[in-house]
Amino acid sequence: MPSASIQAKVVINAPTKKVFDYVSDLTRHGEWSADSVQIVALSPGQIAVGSRYRSTVQSRGITFNAEMEVTEYDSPTCFAFKGSDETGTFSHRFIFEPSTDGTLVIRQTQLGANLIQTLVFLVALYPVRVFAAKKALRQLKQKIEAAG
Repeated sequence: MPSASIQAKVVINAPTKKVFDYVSDLTRHGEWSADSVQIVALSPGQIAVGSRYRSTVQSRGITFNAEMEVTEYDSPTCFAFKGSDETGTFSHRFIFEPSTDGTLVIRQTQLGANLIQTLVFLVALYPVRVFAAKKALRQLKQKIEAAG
């Protein structure tokens, strides 16, 4: 299956563990996402590999519903989840690295789709999604740094 990927980075002036804990709580992604997002946990208890979630995203007047699952949970260095919605499959992987200014967050997004969807994404939507990925990380930075 063809795919497209996006990567964005930001340095957040906060301890790595604090940033990891905030990002790995999927139910809080709506607080900093570039789109309107609501995520609810379907699995009880602590976040772990295999924890399941449901999300509703509003983007450009369209609603997307997704089922998601945590695929990596290695505190405080790596967190990842995968999912699928009406447009195809996706995965998000966050890498957290201590830096002199706090924590470097690297977000890698992989989108899986059929050939036509991938071509449309690369031609028409890639610039929009890159902008949204960078905007989300700027908002994440503001949210965490404002909390002190």
